[in-house]
Amino acid sequence: MTAPEDPWYDNRVPGNPGWQPIFDGRNGMDLAGSLNKAIEIVKLNGSVAAEVGRDEQSLQPGLVFIAASGLAAAIASIFGHGGIGGLIMMPVMAIVGYFIGVAILHLVATIAFGGKGDFMSLLRAESHAAILGWAGIIPIIGSLVSLWHFPVSVVILQNVYGMPRDKAIATVAVIAGFFLLLGLVMMLFFGALLGGLFMGMNAGR
Repeated sequence: MTAPEDPWYDNRVPGNPGWQPIFDGRNGMDLAGSLNKAIEIVKLNGSVAAEVGRDEQSLQPGLVFIAASGLAAAIASIFGHGGIGGLIMMPVMAIVGYFIGVAILHLVATIAFGGKGDFMSLLRAESHAAILGWAGIIPIIGSLVSLWHFPVSVVILQNVYGMPRDKAIATVAVIAGFFLLLGLVMMLFFGALLGGLFMGMNAGR
């Protein structure tokens, strides 16, 4: 078989009599294939979620997807008069935040609802769902699209941790409720703080 005239292919792979793609997953990171799997996961394909969770090589593209979601948010912030420093910081923050979020999801699923699985398998599957965050480049649309992550996480828990649907839904509901409550507390805290500052400024006049 003759090697195609294409820079994405290499016929100098040891032991390969023909040719194979450079990024087919054997010689490097198969981003295109991983993106196809990510799309299937957000389409609620449970078998693909389970496959990605088992595949130890799937974390690298997953981290790229997470970082890209942070980059999308950073680009959106620039249009909202944010600084260009976010182009570096927000991808890193997205990865750190994802690790923390998945760790919380893992703990709730395994401790409170009897899920069986390891953290890294859940992280690998959830990292592919991060492509939903790419819509964050358009703020309002991104917020709406991000809501789809809830049913996606339910399917991931069902297929990666073998959880019944009702327990998977309960797990995601607990996480959603926790972050909603946290957001409300933070809003109240900073609202009270700003209110106190304004009152202090007025009293000093």
